[in-house]
Amino acid sequence: EQPSGPAATADRQPAPTLDETAAPARSDGEPVVTVRATRIGRFTLLHQLGEGGMGAVFAAYDQQLDRRVALKLLHQHHCDSPLQRQRTLQEARAAARISHPNVTAVYEVGESDSYIYIAMEYVDGETLSARQARGGQSWREILDMYLHAGAGLAAAHAVGVVHRDFKPDNVLCGRDGRLRVADFGIARIDWTYGRALSPEGAGAAITDAGQSGPGAGGRLTVPGTISGTPGYMSPEQYRSGNVDSRSDQWSFCAALFEALYGYLPFAGYALQDRADKVHGPPLPPPRDTQVPEEVHRALLRGLATAPEQRFSSMGELLA
Repeated sequence: EQPSGPAATADRQPAPTLDETAAPARSDGEPVVTVRATRIGRFTLLHQLGEGGMGAVFAAYDQQLDRRVALKLLHQHHCDSPLQRQRTLQEARAAARISHPNVTAVYEVGESDSYIYIAMEYVDGETLSARQARGGQSWREILDMYLHAGAGLAAAHAVGVVHRDFKPDNVLCGRDGRLRVADFGIARIDWTYGRALSPEGAGAAITDAGQSGPGAGGRLTVPGTISGTPGYMSPEQYRSGNVDSRSDQWSFCAALFEALYGYLPFAGYALQDRADKVHGPPLPPPRDTQVPEEVHRALLRGLATAPEQRFSSMGELLA
């Protein structure tokens, strides 16, 4: 039985991201990234902000530009092979192409002292999940926040970047009042959105094998692996298949459903249980909900099992 009301998420812990290609097995308590220096390139590390499947994020000071940044250091094993380094850097640089008020800005991607780092905008604030947990927002206020976050996702899709891990833990609410979609750590590039993103120019793409060539048309996704966060993962993510922007649309609708009703649209705790449930009907809304039926219908369409039954784009869903 699902809890009801916004208070249902008050004690919720951040849901971990799964990425079987990202994190090696580690014992409990072992740090994701072991840092042996207080400086990475021109950045001085101040303190750790968090960690996840892809690496750790630190508050850092950029001496050259005299500003504070969020510095993400990726897993050391990401640097083990030239192919993995190429793919990691290329995906991060693709995320850096996104320029939108509702997406955390990526300033620089580089390598220093065997680390691959991503220097990003430092946002003073809290996560969207933390704001929701405090409660007190009307359905209109919740919807407004998600419309802004959705605009950030749409901007990513416009340049061929699929987030693959949209959830309220990955949206930052700044003290300046602006929401920003963050953490493109397991994002993938959908080259069908624009061959101009390819460093080789028109007619070239990166295949799943990591090769460049005319008409390859592939995506930077490793077949047979699961990436995402259970509860917010689309049905196609559970099948370990390639995903496009419609997968982000599903995750967005799952997160908004939870924010409006107080529980996720599909019950289940174990990974396999959730994988089975997402192919069935979503849970009904609470009987006393004030959310309009037209909003609920839009959510149900965005949560359709088959991608082709969802909206054609994030823009259409937001409209």
